Amino acid sequence: MATQVFRIVRALNFTRPALSFSPHFEGTSDHAGISDRIFNPYNQYGFRIDFVWLVASTLAILTATAIFAGKFKNDRRARINVLPGIVWILAFVNYLARSLFTGVLDFG
Repeated sequence: MATQVFRIVRALNFTRPALSFSPHFEGTSDHAGISDRIFNPYNQYGFRIDFVWLVASTLAILTATAIFAGKFKNDRRARINVLPGIVWILAFVNYLARSLFTGVLDFG
């Protein structure tokens, strides 16, 4: 069951950065997008709740990927979990870089 939850969380996480390529959804530094209107009322320490979710779930995915990596050679399910986990971590780093460089994630 933990494997299924891991896969579902990872799939949900892939949709959020994919939607961020659309300025209508993500917004720009000048105009609010759909995600701003949906998630802005829900802030945690100044960050939108969707960003907090991505950071927290990425930490969980990183931990689960490390656990499955120990079984990588012997278990087919571990290989199925590790490779997309690594891809997600790379996608998250790309998402953070894009957010910082485009001005969507601004620290003041």
